[in-house]
Amino acid sequence: METAEAITSISIVLGFLSAFVVSILYYLRAKHQEKMSMIEKGYQPPIQQAKKKNNSSASLKWGIFIISLAVGLFLGYILESQTTIEGVIAYFSMILLFGGSGLVLNHYLEQKNNAERVNG
Repeated sequence: METAEAITSISIVLGFLSAFVVSILYYLRAKHQEKMSMIEKGYQPPIQQAKKKNNSSASLKWGIFIISLAVGLFLGYILESQTTIEGVIAYFSMILLFGGSGLVLNHYLEQKNNAERVNG
């Protein structure tokens, strides 16, 4: 019975992985065909450089997010050890709460930086 369960779980994982890879390949193929049809019609495809953000803002976002997750993990441990709340609930609630708070904080910091660049 163990080998059947192992084969089933491996096939499920491989199925999801292959579906993910196929969907990415389909997306890339569609984007390529779109660009090629634009070139055939005489249009200039948009440059991808305009979409790039400043690397420092990405580093700041990831830094705030990881620090927030660490604080959430620490407070989840304290919550589990000092109260009657189960460990899984304590950890997940604190990690999600502080991880989301870190992303919201980063959003407001980026808005402030963008406003300073426009005004200043």
